[in-house]
Amino acid sequence: MLEAAIFGGVPEGAGYRVPYVRNRYRRNGVGRNNGPYTRSTPRFPSPTLTAQRFIREQQNEEYLASLQADREKDLLEQAAREAAMEEEKRKLEQENWKTLYQAHFVLFSS
Repeated sequence: MLEAAIFGGVPEGAGYRVPYVRNRYRRNGVGRNNGPYTRSTPRFPSPTLTAQRFIREQQNEEYLASLQADREKDLLEQAAREAAMEEEKRKLEQENWKTLYQAHFVLFSS
């Protein structure tokens, strides 16, 4: 086909061959032929496949639980940092008020 496209002719001899598919249509077990749209009957997965799937699901669940625990830990740390910042801010304001009160008391007590 490539030669025909390039050189404008049909190649002589063997050329392109389509492989012959021996059992093109499968039988459905009853003896009749359903054509190209046959489906095989579903089978149960092997025990090793079932075990592998179970292990994979268990690992996925553990991984997601770990991610959730990390998120919760980060949120708790952030909340603790914010609380510490608020406490520091409250202490600074209290010291400012105390200094202002002392300055006011000294100014008007004389």
